[in-house]
Amino acid sequence: MVCPLRLALLLARHYFCVARATSTAVRAGEVRYILVDEHYAVMVRFLVALLGVVAVVTVFPEGSAAGAAADEEQGGSNDQVKIGELYQGRVEPKEWIPITRSSTAPQPYPPETDSWSYTDTTLWTGIASFRDPQCGETLFNLFSKASYPERLTAGVVQQNLEDDEGCLATYCRLMGEKDGKKDCPFRDNIRVLEMHASEAQGPCWARHLQSYLLADEEFCMQVDSHMDFVEGWDMAMMEEWAATNNEYGVLSTYVQDSRVLGVNVSKKWEVAHLCEVYFSPSQQPRNQQAIHEMTEPKLTTTWGAGYSFSKCHAERRVPYDPNLDRIFDGEEFSKMARLWTNGYDVYTPRRGHLVHDYSHPHHAQTTSWRSNKKVEGDGGKDRQRLANQRLWNLMEMPRSSKEGSKEVQGDPWGLGDRRTLDEFIEFTGTRQLVMWPFVT
Repeated sequence: MVCPLRLALLLARHYFCVARATSTAVRAGEVRYILVDEHYAVMVRFLVALLGVVAVVTVFPEGSAAGAAADEEQGGSNDQVKIGELYQGRVEPKEWIPITRSSTAPQPYPPETDSWSYTDTTLWTGIASFRDPQCGETLFNLFSKASYPERLTAGVVQQNLEDDEGCLATYCRLMGEKDGKKDCPFRDNIRVLEMHASEAQGPCWARHLQSYLLADEEFCMQVDSHMDFVEGWDMAMMEEWAATNNEYGVLSTYVQDSRVLGVNVSKKWEVAHLCEVYFSPSQQPRNQQAIHEMTEPKLTTTWGAGYSFSKCHAERRVPYDPNLDRIFDGEEFSKMARLWTNGYDVYTPRRGHLVHDYSHPHHAQTTSWRSNKKVEGDGGKDRQRLANQRLWNLMEMPRSSKEGSKEVQGDPWGLGDRRTLDEFIEFTGTRQLVMWPFVT
């Protein structure tokens, strides 16, 4: 039987996700508007009144906050315009709500150099793979479609069984087929940390390990192990990052499906823009997505693990937490909180320069770390409960404790000291009024 509350919340989410918003750029003052249609507003107000609860609504300012290296006089402004404050029922039918980006407001700390435009600027890509036969193909796409592949390095955490073909072996085979030679171009640019699949502890743990494969590269990207890229993606992403005009800018979103690589589907170059965060039955925040047309990178309040592009100092200052065994839900919003409190700003890119294979083609081996029976039988669930508690303490959620929050927030994988958690909650516009009643 479907829980009525869950059904109602799903309907609310469907009817509101920026109301399939139309974004219009107005030259005078560069003001953007989101039209919240009466149909959607009435539906949301009805559901809020009926249930007295709404999950977490994330809204998107288009201003900017200052980067970590800026001094107090250059500090960022957090007086962002919120869309609707839905949890208080303030959306009015047919109301235009502006999101402004003023040239007179505090600006982000600009890039320290123009190295993004150099063809020899180094770029590292981190990939965590659990028994994924497409891992080597992702490496092949990464190097073969770059304008300057010689400046690339890749760090791969490979979690395989004995009979699985390795990522590097697949890459070299595909390179040989492409060039008709036996050699393997850029083989030395790929660093692989190999481990047995039975030792896997989930994506956060694997991505923590991939950080050990990072050297002195200047730019860093994190992607999944089943991705494809447009031709010349490396220069395109460098230019996209430069368009944020923010040394501490991070590009991130949920990328489109591989079937639409380089295709202007709607004739508007739509890009997935994360517009909502809600709490899953495990009481961990998850991101929702919406499509939004942009003419410049758009400041956002969420971060996606499948695509992240920034200067490498972000990876070094905000490393992956190794204590999040078997965590999937909750990873992204907590990482966003850690980035933001360390002074980093996250942006949705204007264009989709890479795609993700969401089809999960059938093959002999499973590609889910959840299939790891050894983890299940070796205290895995207990470690997952501890990891969940760690996230609750980090974000000061209802199941947290003051002592636990103080301990977690102050450790090497805690929050930063450039901005506070309260400021982050205010910036994102998120509120959690009532915990999910069907959660045990």
